[in-house]
Order: sequence, then C-alpha cells, then structure tokens
Amino acid sequence: MRTGGDEAIVFDVQRFCVHDGPGLRTTIFFKGCVLRCRWCQNPESFRPNLELVFRADRCRLGRGCQEICPENALHPENPGAGNWLDRSSCSVCALCVSNCAQGALQVMGRRVAVADLVTEASRDLAFFESSGGGVTLSGGEPMLQADAVRTFVTECRGRGVRVGIQTCGAFRFEDIVPILDLLEFIHFDLKVMDRDRHLELTGRDNDVILKNAKQLLIHKAPVQFRVPVIPGHTDDPENLNMIADFLLRSGEGKVRLLEGNFMGPAKAASLGLETFPYEGVAARLMSQAHTVALARMQSRGLEVVW
Repeated sequence: MRTGGDEAIVFDVQRFCVHDGPGLRTTIFFKGCVLRCRWCQNPESFRPNLELVFRADRCRLGRGCQEICPENALHPENPGAGNWLDRSSCSVCALCVSNCAQGALQVMGRRVAVADLVTEASRDLAFFESSGGGVTLSGGEPMLQADAVRTFVTECRGRGVRVGIQTCGAFRFEDIVPILDLLEFIHFDLKVMDRDRHLELTGRDNDVILKNAKQLLIHKAPVQFRVPVIPGHTDDPENLNMIADFLLRSGEGKVRLLEGNFMGPAKAASLGLETFPYEGVAARLMSQAHTVALARMQSRGLEVVW
C-alpha cells in the first residue's frame, strides 16, 4: 500500500511515551503491515485501510446498526471471528458507529494530512527539547507509507523535531534512502533467522528483511537491532545464537530484547481476525524467557541495551 506524500493513514497517536526511544516521545502508529506475526500486539495495524472494530462484550443486539447499514454487511448475532461483518461489502461509512449507543462499533484508523500530523507532533517540542526526545514512527510498518513518511520526517526536521522509526524490516530499501541522514534512529526487529521458520511464524520469509539490515549497516545508518523474546517462537537457543552470529559478523555489539505482552488476541477478535495464540504461555514465562535470552546474548559478548 502506498499513500501520497500529503496524507497518511494512522490508527493511534500517543504522547509522552518513554519506551520508544530517548526522552519523552510522541509515537505515531501507521496502519498496514505485510507480516502476520503470531505474537503481534497491534493486529489493528495489519490491514492498510480504515476498518470496523466490533466489541461483542458491549453489544446488546439492538440491531439498529444492522438496520441502518446500506450494504447489509453487519451480522451482530454472529460475533465470532470473521462472522459479524462482511468486509467485502462494508464501505466503512460509519453510519453504524454513530447509531450504536453501547459503543460496540468504532472505526479503526483515520486519514490525516501529513501537514496536520506534523503540527500535532510538534506541539510537544518544548518537552522534546528538555528531555532529549522526539517523535517515533511505529505501526504496523511505517515504510509501507513511504511517501508520507518522507514528507513527515523532512517537515519535522525543518521544525527542529527529531524523528526515529520502528520497522519490521520488510520494505523497499530505496524508499528509506532519502531520509537516512534525517533519522535519529532506526529500531529494526530481528525475529527469526531461519527462513522457513520465519515464513511459518510471520507469513513471510526474511529474505528482504535480512538484506535491508545489511544495507543499513553498509550505509552506516543509525540502526539499533531489537529482538522480541516470545516463548516457543523466538527464544530457542538456536535462533538466539543465529541472531548473535549475525550481529557479531556485522560488527554490531549491541541488541535490545523486547518482552512480549498479551494485548494482541483480544484486539484480533474485535477485528474479525483469527487470533495468533501464545499457546498457553503465562506472563511469568515471558519474563523468564527474557531473563534467559539476556544471559545468552551477554554470554556471546553482546551488550543488551534498554
């Protein structure tokens, strides 16, 4: 998906974030991603366009939404994943949203002029300057809206706002080249190194991702590699060793480990998506896996940063 340079499709803007880069940050979440990671905490980013969210626990089956829908696309009596909405018919006109007193329906995502997004992000410039912060572009995969991202980054830098980006690595490298010198950092996720395993767990192989990682290093871009530590998916010793080998061969001595969370499945259900189960993983196992991965990476001579 490609939007023009004057418009973006985002699904959230969060201010005063402290985990998405240095200092206080405004994090902008772009819609659209080519990966379908089983542990994704933001499945609302999968589809690139505006879409309906249905919260079955709030629905009282008043059927007002069904009656007002001009496409007859809503079927709230069938709340299971993929059953409540005919997305091939839905135009996201939002008539049903305005007619739902319980708030069971909402539109996920909004189209916004990049100029307005720059203004929105720049409102906290004073906090950015005092804390060493800035704006972080996240998602989804921001580089799927490359024209909008390039415009945004260029305009922000013109206003003195630093901008970093978080990426899954699956993008056209030529799209990011024009802004490499303008980016404060590039948080680049390395998930699974084995090609077939990556395909199984994310829906895509990792050929482009690894190629882009190498190209960023060649271009001496401000790339910082991250690893989501997900029990049963990315935390096995073989995978962690392969990631360590890749980083050390590339001359990289640092890595950041990300601990998973359980936000994704509930969101997926509200979007009519099949959930991406954690296979019964408990929160304590997430923490334990992170601790074990930390020790392994340190034993390989890597500095684990936070």
